[in-house]
Amino acid sequence: MNEVKARIERTSTAIAVILLCIAAICTCAVLWGGWNWIIGKSGFDIRAQVNAGVWLLRYALVSALLVYAALIFFRIGKEETPFFKELPGRIKIAAALLFVALVVPQWIGYAVISGATGTISFVIFDENSIMALALAFVVFCLGQIFEYGYLVQDENYEII
Repeated sequence: MNEVKARIERTSTAIAVILLCIAAICTCAVLWGGWNWIIGKSGFDIRAQVNAGVWLLRYALVSALLVYAALIFFRIGKEETPFFKELPGRIKIAAALLFVALVVPQWIGYAVISGATGTISFVIFDENSIMALALAFVVFCLGQIFEYGYLVQDENYEII
């Protein structure tokens, strides 16, 4: 049993470090892209500017989500088990943050373009939004599975 706990601790710590490295790369990309966006290398095409801003916001939110996921994995390593009381709630929050990170920047972009051009240009759910919603539902279901796993483990400890 101690071997399994040690493997869980090592694996989850390694995953957390990898996620933090990816978040750092994304953050550097956001800073570099933000600098280029601010100094206006892409001209004054409003759609190109808004699209660049949407991608910068999306990458920034994904970076924050990756840091959040890394903290979850650090906690799994500390607990040496993927079944503890707070984990299902954190996974469900991650599902909501995933949807927000992938979809809300696009909605903000549509609102800005509509306001700047004076014509309504808005799509609530395109193919990317539907894929983000499906991915968020999968992550949410994983939270449900981990909640059930925690309850089964807790019941097992009570029996012993």
